[in-house]
Amino acid sequence: MSEYEQIFHKQELYDLYSKGEIVALDDLYGIEDIGLNIQEMNKKIEFLKEYKRRKKSDIDKEIDLMENKIEFFKKIVIATLKEKKEKGVDFPGSCKASSRNNKPTWTITDDKEFIKIVKEAEKEGEKIEESIKETIVIDIVKKNASKLLDIWEKNGNFEKYFEVGEDEESCVKKEPSKTTVSFRYPEIREDEIIDETSIPMKKEIEINEFDGI
Repeated sequence: MSEYEQIFHKQELYDLYSKGEIVALDDLYGIEDIGLNIQEMNKKIEFLKEYKRRKKSDIDKEIDLMENKIEFFKKIVIATLKEKKEKGVDFPGSCKASSRNNKPTWTITDDKEFIKIVKEAEKEGEKIEESIKETIVIDIVKKNASKLLDIWEKNGNFEKYFEVGEDEESCVKKEPSKTTVSFRYPEIREDEIIDETSIPMKKEIEINEFDGI
């Protein structure tokens, strides 16, 4: 890709970002520029996180801005892959982008209420899938709790245990399925790393080798 094309694509991406438009790119090759831009922004985030320990002011805002841009550009990639009916695309020696559909996830918004409901269900003989465990305090095992909620949703028990009035909110809510995208970057090979060796110095010449002035 020529330097002109890179500049053009970067301008195109940031025009989309400034407008807030999640649209598919004209072709899959534009994803490479997004991958490389995200790589640079991630590097900047890591630099800022390290720098943050020394100087706190305004760094959180800069990190949030970079992370928001990354999420925005990832949505562009998802839209492009979906439009082109591709699961992923590989740019050899540069980056690889791939998308996948995650399962819907449960968010427990009120731990105490959830624990109360699960314990009552257990008393009625329900298998609770080890979704809670009792030590000094009762903790919710989120992975198993999600499995339990899936089971209850399928067998009809969800409405039984989580029935609420019109003005009430349930202690759990189900997040819709999301499509995510990830990038992988080639690792630097050992033979590509420049070995920092000291510059060879001339053998020190003894003073008596010079004629006196």
